[in-house]
Amino acid sequence: MVARDIALAELTGGRLHVAHLSSAGSVSMVRQAKDRGIRVTAEVCPHHVWLTDEWALGGKGDANATGAMAYDTTTKVYPPLRSHEDVAACLAGLVDGTIDCVATDHAPHERASKECTYNDAAFGISVLETALGTLMAPVHRGSIDFDHHDRAADGGARTGAGRRICTVCFPVAGNARRPGDLRPAGALDGGCERVCVHGPQHPAGRRGTARARRRDDGGGPDRIRGGNPVEPRSTCMTRPVHLALEDGSVFTGESFGAQRDGWGEVVFNTTMTGYQEVLTDPSYAGQMVAFTYPLVGNYGINRRDFESRRIQVSGLIVRQHCDLPSHASSDMTLDAFLWEYNIPGISGIDTRALTRRLRTRGVMTGLITADEPDNALRRLAEIPRYDDLDLVSTVTTPGVYSWDNGEHEGYPTTPPPAGVRRILVTDAGVKYNILRLLQSRGCEVITVPAYTPAEDMLAMQPNGVLLSPGPGDPVLLGDIVSNLGKLIGQVPIMGICLGHQLAARALGAETYKLKFGHRGGNHPVKDLISEQVHITAQNHGYAVSADNLPAGLEVSHINLNDYTVEGLRHRDLPLFTIQYHSEASPGPRDNEYLFDRFLAMVDDAKPAGRVV
Repeated sequence: MVARDIALAELTGGRLHVAHLSSAGSVSMVRQAKDRGIRVTAEVCPHHVWLTDEWALGGKGDANATGAMAYDTTTKVYPPLRSHEDVAACLAGLVDGTIDCVATDHAPHERASKECTYNDAAFGISVLETALGTLMAPVHRGSIDFDHHDRAADGGARTGAGRRICTVCFPVAGNARRPGDLRPAGALDGGCERVCVHGPQHPAGRRGTARARRRDDGGGPDRIRGGNPVEPRSTCMTRPVHLALEDGSVFTGESFGAQRDGWGEVVFNTTMTGYQEVLTDPSYAGQMVAFTYPLVGNYGINRRDFESRRIQVSGLIVRQHCDLPSHASSDMTLDAFLWEYNIPGISGIDTRALTRRLRTRGVMTGLITADEPDNALRRLAEIPRYDDLDLVSTVTTPGVYSWDNGEHEGYPTTPPPAGVRRILVTDAGVKYNILRLLQSRGCEVITVPAYTPAEDMLAMQPNGVLLSPGPGDPVLLGDIVSNLGKLIGQVPIMGICLGHQLAARALGAETYKLKFGHRGGNHPVKDLISEQVHITAQNHGYAVSADNLPAGLEVSHINLNDYTVEGLRHRDLPLFTIQYHSEASPGPRDNEYLFDRFLAMVDDAKPAGRVV
């Protein structure tokens, strides 16, 4: 079966995980598959790295007690106990990285399931603590250890001395006379303390794998890991934490993700799906997002739905997060994703009450911490306010790069082919789907830093410029606004979200902060040009004032919930802007037509030094 599954993985290029390796032959097959570059991982159960069938036949360490344990129900496991050679092969596989972790899906058995005939007995070793005790035997003997984690950059390579171990830790204190019932992050019946389970999705168990060790410097959107290396957890998966708000309210829940404090402006998002796109949207920099939908993380995290190189939010607030995602493309859990990027989360709070408070009193600064509530509230006074931070400088690209299907970012080295529209995208917090949609429409897409001088952009001879979304108050971005004043009228321009606000300010309009903003995927917007209403994806806390618009600038879209300005166009200049997200990600995708409108404007305009 192992050989068959490896052959299928090699044929399809898929990812394979082999559970419960127990024989020398299967270990050898996995080792050879990894050497051939097949994407395969494997685990071994604790009893298969120490117990043998000879031990069962000979009794508990007594070689003269032949047959004493042969039909003892406590030794009935699946796969069955095997030989000394098989145990040695499993240990060797752990040491050289062929086997990625020690794991168990062990469920405590009732006594009745073992105190019966051998044929009727359940598979598995009784008493939850036995798994840890069995695993500790080769640890004490020096065959494996918990302290060393493989540092290989390539998950398929083995470093020889590395031991990649995914630990399953159980309490040994308390009443061990009966198995008891295990509850997630809870206690065993009989008085045991918390249970700490590091599963195969946990970063501690994935050290050295390709997913955990992908670098963030120079990669495209499929790069999972970013930031500084994160050490494995040394505490339980959850702990009581608080969300303290500047109005004096405190919500208590359980931590997940990184076990550290996090702060930022607390906002809410009403989308039911698309949490990965929200987390990686640079417009959320400096903010902690609360999802109104109660269950988050149920389809995991994949390598496709990134909207930037990393998580951008400073904290995540949910009613419940899912530890067992179900999706063919899932690479890790939401918990592990937050841990990878050192982002704290809090779950188990009443997100409905939180949302009502934010709607009533407005967005406010918050702190996620395990500190006492009184101390947390005092610390809030020392935290910088979101409105005072230039967050664009923290998310903009450091250099110019061309978009090439998201496979890489690098300086363009060859001139674009004749007849291709060259579109510059100013990166104040660009989402990858903007670049994808422009490229899918036959454009050469070049992204430039937000502070690139207008003269430098015009020297690149663009056919059009798109002003990207981004975080923060546009009032703080006077340099960018002044620079846009030199660009407007020289080349066709489309602005999205923050780009819409910056263009409006460059033309003389005013902006203001909304009470709680628009964040979600269900906002109705009326296009005053077509008279059609579209459901839109939105993420903004500021808006353009419709009062005293400068000459030539007129409202093109309005929000049907609160009648705020959702789009502008200029009667005389090739320029239009929208407040919402035409690129969606997450959806709905109703508004991609605006990219076609932009490119039609580009085609109608005189090219800036290039022939279309």
